[in-house]
Amino acid sequence: MMRRWPLPLLLAATLAFVGLRVRAPYFLAWREALPGLCLIAGLFLAWRWRRQRALAILLLFGGSVALCQNLEFGRKKAAVLRAEPELLRTYGSHFIVGYQDFAEIRELVRRGAVGGIFVTTRNIAGKSAVELRSEIAELQELQAQNGLPPLYVATDQEGGAVSRLSPLVPLQPSLAAWLKTGSARDYAALQARALAGLGVNLNFSPVVDLKHPALGEFGPSLLAQRAIAADPAIVGAAAGEYCRGLEENGVRCTLKHFPGLGRVEVDTHWREGEISGGREELEKKEWRPFREVLAQSPAFLMVGHARVSAIDPEHPASISRALVQGLIRLSWGHEGIVVTDDLAMAPIYDRKGGVGAASVQALNAGVDLLLLSYDGELYYEAMAALLKAAKSRRLDQNLLSQSARRLAHNPPLKKGGRGDFAAVVNGKKH
Repeated sequence: MMRRWPLPLLLAATLAFVGLRVRAPYFLAWREALPGLCLIAGLFLAWRWRRQRALAILLLFGGSVALCQNLEFGRKKAAVLRAEPELLRTYGSHFIVGYQDFAEIRELVRRGAVGGIFVTTRNIAGKSAVELRSEIAELQELQAQNGLPPLYVATDQEGGAVSRLSPLVPLQPSLAAWLKTGSARDYAALQARALAGLGVNLNFSPVVDLKHPALGEFGPSLLAQRAIAADPAIVGAAAGEYCRGLEENGVRCTLKHFPGLGRVEVDTHWREGEISGGREELEKKEWRPFREVLAQSPAFLMVGHARVSAIDPEHPASISRALVQGLIRLSWGHEGIVVTDDLAMAPIYDRKGGVGAASVQALNAGVDLLLLSYDGELYYEAMAALLKAAKSRRLDQNLLSQSARRLAHNPPLKKGGRGDFAAVVNGKKH
């Protein structure tokens, strides 16, 4: 015989589970209301269904844990905002942060506590292009008043399935589809003019991962739909032209997702993936388009969270000193900007120490920019960890100095950035 009220009990159990992890990025929308819902539901169950006392206790426990987690977040946030302004500016320059509340990101910018912002679908909901442009301009004005370089204003506008600022930016087909009849440079120019018109100066595109048809059209992260081709020569040529088209119109490009997610069999938003194969094989295939484009343009490089078993089987690439400092910096000799993929993803968030420990590890690995695009509130956890690490001298000051120089030499472009691209193509120091 089926128990009475199975659906409410199932809902109550779900609320209790979520309450235990209310600060996790995937429960962002539940965060404020969850503690109260759990506590009210627990009290109601204890009063209405005495036989469900165990579930009521679980709900009350989940609500209490959620409340404590929110209070701890508030304490950590307050501590960060009380930090010495110079420290906030120094370490804040390494962050690109997404936001839901404009007033909150405005306050961080006013303090000089971030180096960039990330704008996406939630930031354009119900807004016109003029309104978004006005918000971005206000933040840039605050940054200028602080005597700091312009903010990186980043987005994910790949075209096709990942077009976070459409319809304000006209929707384009995927780059792979466009290339059947048009050029990557023209595609990027159309995109960049629209982005620059909004105040966006950094695009997390193009996808340089190779297609692996064996994983299927709807494989992990839909990469088969987002990637350009399976041939590294075709990918490198198209990505190079794409970056040229963006740069010529005032927007920096970003090659992603090094070390190449095309052959990873899981979605690294949710699980830690591994890239198999030896270094020689990866250099010839997965890494070839990355190296080719980096050699001819000031493209940024986004490092994902997959592990490369041949280089560092223990750490995700985004926090691996062996991958970033050892391979990219020393072996390849690359001195451009390296940015992490979003640190809110499960392989980082669920790792021991979470986003805080990963932020310290990433900067100590030679990364320049820490991306927190989905859950901007994780900024306070990451910054608190950096401040603590700095106090205990666990940050590599030599690498941080090198990173500061790279950031100074790679500021956001003004609209029409032809000179910057030409300097790199001609072999001049950028």
